[in-house]
Amino acid sequence: MPPNKLTPIQELDNVLLALADNSDHFYKSFADISQQVKDRSLSDTHLILNKLIRDGYAEKKIGHETSENPTERMYCITFDGELFIAEKGYRQREMDRILARESSLTKNRQDRINQTLLTFGSLAAAIGAISLTLWELYKYYHLHLK
Repeated sequence: MPPNKLTPIQELDNVLLALADNSDHFYKSFADISQQVKDRSLSDTHLILNKLIRDGYAEKKIGHETSENPTERMYCITFDGELFIAEKGYRQREMDRILARESSLTKNRQDRINQTLLTFGSLAAAIGAISLTLWELYKYYHLHLK
């Protein structure tokens, strides 16, 4: 991957932040959003916006008709989107998911180690109990009968 290429998660966050930057209007046109995220193609930006809408972080409405654009698409960030940005967005969610997975793997490894130690401990206790029983039988039958 080239060093300046953004990951899909970073691209999602960038488009969401572009929607959140509502200094001009509440709704932003598709063209305005595309200009703010210059490195993306229009089709990619459209796909990212659809993902944000599916996740509930953005809304879409069809704007007014103009001579250049018969049906202008307008987008805005939702309240859930604002909260999601405050929680550091998709990047933080991905890092949280990775940390939870690593924590789960560590816990599973520790559980396996504990189970192995418990098995060896139980086996050692069983061998000890059998040895003690055999010693007592030896003492009773061999030493007392002489």
